[in-house]
Amino acid sequence: MKQKGIKTVFLILIILSAGISFLLSPLFTIKSIYIKEIDDFKYKDIYDNLGITVGDNVFLSIIKNGNVLSLEFTKAAERLHDRFKTLKNIRIYSVFPDQVRVDYDISSETFELMDDEKIIVTDEDGYVLDVDNSHKKGRIKVSGLPVNDYGIYQYIETDPVKLDNLKMIYHELQQYDSVHFTAFREYIDWIDFSNDLYIAIMYDDRVLVKINYNDNLSYKMASMCVILSEQIGPEEKGVLDMTIEGSSIFSPK
Repeated sequence: MKQKGIKTVFLILIILSAGISFLLSPLFTIKSIYIKEIDDFKYKDIYDNLGITVGDNVFLSIIKNGNVLSLEFTKAAERLHDRFKTLKNIRIYSVFPDQVRVDYDISSETFELMDDEKIIVTDEDGYVLDVDNSHKKGRIKVSGLPVNDYGIYQYIETDPVKLDNLKMIYHELQQYDSVHFTAFREYIDWIDFSNDLYIAIMYDDRVLVKINYNDNLSYKMASMCVILSEQIGPEEKGVLDMTIEGSSIFSPK
């Protein structure tokens, strides 16, 4: 009985050894890495920051850089996002037996910040995507936000409090649009931070909305959307003052 048990263990070890040898065989050596190239992001930029190289064993690389169960290089994706903040929805995965694919999206151009005669274009999180000379439809003009320094794909240096308020306003509108299947973000013409007492938001080129800094922006943005859609007519113009605690006052023109 004891001898039979030893034979069973020995057989299991042989099977495991054969399995490991098979997985580490040249069949599973990474022979190519496919990387999608978008805009200024070139193959070498991505490849040099992957931590995965041609010639690696795919299984050992997944153990080191990802999740064996999903067969995705999750740690490599996190590394890539830490290096390039404007890359979104990064997915790095194996195409058996010998290829790795890298897919990703680029942040959308969201804000236009004025800097002398130039327009600094950033994504919704404040990372610089481009420098332009003219306004483009679909981007929100932002004024009253001083640009101290900037670099392409770098976080813009400006007033941190005002920038945080700008991001929160956009993200709250984004969330509201997602939940209610609306498109309020598309009707925001500009956001102005020139006044130290309140933030001014121009909606649909006809309603000026005023809100306080660091206010309950989740509540205020939801309230603004409800008022604009249900209480103010589609042709009405005026000022919606939401700076007074506990009330919102619309003054038509």
